[in-house]
Amino acid sequence: MNKNDWLCIWLLLKDTYYKDKKRVISMIVLAFIEVFHVYIGIFLLGNLVDLFSKGYSFERVVTIVAAAFLFEYLCTFIQKEAQKYYDTKLDYTKDIETKYMNEKAMEFDYEYLEEPEVADLRYRSFGKSYYGITGWCLMTTKSLIKGFFSIVITGIVVSPMIIQNVNEDSFISSRICAIILLGCVLLFTFLNYKAGIYYTRKAKEEINRVENLYNRKQYYLEKFSDIEFQKDIRISSLQDTVLYDVNRMFDGLKEVEYEHGACFIKREHVGGVLVGLNCALVYLYTGISAFMGSMTVGSALILASSILQFSTQMVHLGAAFGNIKSAAMFAKDYLDFMGLKDKNSSCEIRDVNSIKKIEFDHVSFKYPDEQEYVLMDVCLTIDTDETIAIVGQNGSGKTTLIKLLCGLYQDYEGQIKVDGVDLKKLNKEEYWKRLSIVFQDYNILDFSIRENFNEGESDKNIFTALKKSGLEIDSLDYKVGKNVYSDGINFSGGERQKMAIARSILKNACAVIMDEPTAALDPIAENEIYRGFSNLINGRGGIYISHRLSSCQFCQKIIVFNGGKVVQQGNHEQLVKMEGDYQKLWNAQCQCYQ
Repeated sequence: MNKNDWLCIWLLLKDTYYKDKKRVISMIVLAFIEVFHVYIGIFLLGNLVDLFSKGYSFERVVTIVAAAFLFEYLCTFIQKEAQKYYDTKLDYTKDIETKYMNEKAMEFDYEYLEEPEVADLRYRSFGKSYYGITGWCLMTTKSLIKGFFSIVITGIVVSPMIIQNVNEDSFISSRICAIILLGCVLLFTFLNYKAGIYYTRKAKEEINRVENLYNRKQYYLEKFSDIEFQKDIRISSLQDTVLYDVNRMFDGLKEVEYEHGACFIKREHVGGVLVGLNCALVYLYTGISAFMGSMTVGSALILASSILQFSTQMVHLGAAFGNIKSAAMFAKDYLDFMGLKDKNSSCEIRDVNSIKKIEFDHVSFKYPDEQEYVLMDVCLTIDTDETIAIVGQNGSGKTTLIKLLCGLYQDYEGQIKVDGVDLKKLNKEEYWKRLSIVFQDYNILDFSIRENFNEGESDKNIFTALKKSGLEIDSLDYKVGKNVYSDGINFSGGERQKMAIARSILKNACAVIMDEPTAALDPIAENEIYRGFSNLINGRGGIYISHRLSSCQFCQKIIVFNGGKVVQQGNHEQLVKMEGDYQKLWNAQCQCYQ
């Protein structure tokens, strides 16, 4: 452990305390009560033995026992109340962390999602503990606090007893013997502590050595519940290949789990021997002292039990130190992920009331950690009162252009202006309200149809938009898919795409943008969408990407991309007569229908 490790644990506990004070307080209370409670029992038992041996009256003994009982009952009540809150929260700590991380993923800059480092950071942030990173840190910190309290209480209980019973007339009762005993107890406890750290670290190394297997296990857990994945491997006859890889993965996991378990068994064996030596020494010392009359039987019982309780807590403390190093690493990943800042948070922010013109001024862009540019020196002007088609071969940069236009990426060369203002200086939320977009990988949630639309929209408007997009239904309460609702309906890809189009055209935006908006539609539905496109977008400007050039004929402007560059601009009549990419694409598609 170093200073940075402790700092990570402290910051995570501080963050947890800020979000839920009772949780941290209950952990500290539990740590103290669990140790203190044990010592109450030890002290009570030892003193009762002495009371009976000294011939105290039954009434006095009953009074002391009743007082001790009430005190112990109070401790038990406090412990149960703290335990109830602590355990309840611990059971779903990982769910709470996932909630916070999902909220963070919805808030930070979109371009973070494309960065491999951030994806790895997010995966590591989930940790490997059933109780999550916070739960792991709380449990480990609790063990540390219990060890600290045990040291303090043992010192308070044991030191006076040893000092009071020092008798230089006999070696067993001498100060030298007491020092030797304590030295041996501390030595065996220290060795047990070091063994705990060593074998815990070895066990962690075994797990970390095959982290790729655990990643692959998570991959298959997700894939085997994916209907599309199951369909593909059956049709492609890949079952044997997949099962072979799964079996090989589990063989590797079985081997490492065996080694992992072996480390803990060795730790228990070494710990058992050292604890046994401690027990033998302590019992021998206290037994002889009691026999020789150097201390009472009750005092001997208290001394022996206190030292052994201290020894046990030190073993747990060693394991805790072994665990907290790993917990600190995961805590750092979690804190780093939750601490990601907006890349342009220092920029001046301006509100957006309307969008009339978008200009790309020598814009070049490449994705994070990529060497090649996807867009190169793009210069074009988009008037939002026009219908514009963007065409080109796969990988020519069309979808990337739309992502930049939407402000999803900020790390580009050149400048994008919206009505003369730098896009980076605009309020993103306000800007997105002025755009209505259907992406190629649109998302229809597995909720009711109504819940897939803006909460403030009336049922009448939703029905109208759905009808315009070609989907006629008699209820908005139908559930989309069966993943969330067992009574859901598995709507087809085309029906889902119509819902996405309806959601887009219903939004009161300055421009409608559609990236391959009819990819899942049949030819008749596609033809209806394109023929009624102007009516569909309610007379607003429209920008859409399509591979089917027949749909471009009604557009006022067509922008042709090739290799990340704008190579042609014009309308259909102009471009089809002009030698270039558009004419080649048009002729190639025409031949397919002859």
